[in-house]
Amino acid sequence: MCEEATRSPRGLLGAVFVLYVAAVSFTAWHHEPWFDEAQAWLIARDSGLIELLTDRLRYEGSPGLWHLLLAVPAKLGLPYRTISLISVTLAIATVFLFLRYSPFTWHVKALFPFGFFTIYQYAVVARSYVLMALVLVALAAVYHRRNERPVLWFFLLGLLANVNVHGFFIAGFLAAYHLVQLAIHRRQLPARTLRAHGVGAVVLGSIAVLEILQLLPPDDLSFPADSTNFRCMILLALPFTPWVASSIPVLAFSAFLFWRRRLLLVWLGPTAAVLWIFVFKTASCWHEGIIYYYWVFCLWIALDAPPRAADRPPDAAAGQLAMAANVMMILVLAVQVYWGMICAARDVLYAYSGSQAASRYLAEHRLMDREIYACGYSTVSLLPYFPENIFDNYHGKRNPSYYLWAEGNALARPFDHARRQRPEFILVGVKTPRTKPQRTTGYTLRRRFLGALYWKDGFLEADSFYLYQRIDLAGPNHPERDQTALAGPHKPLE
Repeated sequence: MCEEATRSPRGLLGAVFVLYVAAVSFTAWHHEPWFDEAQAWLIARDSGLIELLTDRLRYEGSPGLWHLLLAVPAKLGLPYRTISLISVTLAIATVFLFLRYSPFTWHVKALFPFGFFTIYQYAVVARSYVLMALVLVALAAVYHRRNERPVLWFFLLGLLANVNVHGFFIAGFLAAYHLVQLAIHRRQLPARTLRAHGVGAVVLGSIAVLEILQLLPPDDLSFPADSTNFRCMILLALPFTPWVASSIPVLAFSAFLFWRRRLLLVWLGPTAAVLWIFVFKTASCWHEGIIYYYWVFCLWIALDAPPRAADRPPDAAAGQLAMAANVMMILVLAVQVYWGMICAARDVLYAYSGSQAASRYLAEHRLMDREIYACGYSTVSLLPYFPENIFDNYHGKRNPSYYLWAEGNALARPFDHARRQRPEFILVGVKTPRTKPQRTTGYTLRRRFLGALYWKDGFLEADSFYLYQRIDLAGPNHPERDQTALAGPHKPLE
């Protein structure tokens, strides 16, 4: 792509960067972390290094790079909200690299930071995906210089492989493709370069073997109901536009562009591997951003072609193709920005999770010193706000506090089981909207803490908590009886 087309006004992009930092920080400040964020923090806080790497990750089905990153602040006793600071910092670094090094026009650069995954889902919601986005952007920046920077190239691939299983497959394919290209062009490269890449490949392969052994599932593993999805076209299309029909032209043009730039296999291989995971292992809307960010990676390296030889005339067709690719990205990003603004606004105005309000309420009324039973895995979302486990029916109010995805977990038992033990309080995690309180003998609803997870422009699921109190302790005129902490425009402090 010609220099004139990609030249960006520095003042404008500087303002875009400052605006992004302000917007993502403001939204993260108002965000209430939910279960997946809490689980990673608790594993990092309550697990020893050897235990984490040899046992704990087997139940999570994910490598431990994110947990290791969280372990330092978690074990130092820093506040739970540090997880938001880490996530936002990584997201800001991603945007900085994109604005500084990407080959896109300034129009694309100005829109990209405010897309759904960049400003919200893989930034404000603090999960390992934010690390994956950063590594993919860094890989794109060095892709065409990977022969000269083998240490950096394989280091980034190693990081990507340890973010999550999807990153493992993507990194493995990129490494294999790179080694094949080296073998084809080996006569054109010095022996020192080939040796450096060979060492990098051996190290990366060793990491891959250790990771496979690290993630072998245990016999007592018990995940929620399988969420695999066989509609590959829907999973491939939805990251870009709201409808499959409108995404097909995006995918078709992308395939044509990658074919012209001899990168079709680079795009299709890892994308097919990720879709295989969706079909045969597990699929969730949370994973759509992986398809999206890898697509951005491929567009980046397609447009960031190596410098043209001085004796070659400009390729007008290539310039037109690059401009069409930028127009396509602008159209996709227009939808992404709409989704991002909707979710950011909802997170500021409404409670994403009721866990923060519930934990604050328990602390203010010193209820964590009373007898509390918990029902449902999502109740673990409250525990990062306390230095130790507060649930009597889970490890006897002792750490570890994370949820163990194993058969027989006490938190998986139903409400009636807890009621028969007659604890003073029962906290129930609620994932279905407008769930009516349990009508049961001996207990009364003391408080509801409402939360709602949103995805793009719609409601995804509830993340609420109902606190029940034994009726002989509450009394008919108890001032807190059956009150609700509403997840509304005025976020409750209780």
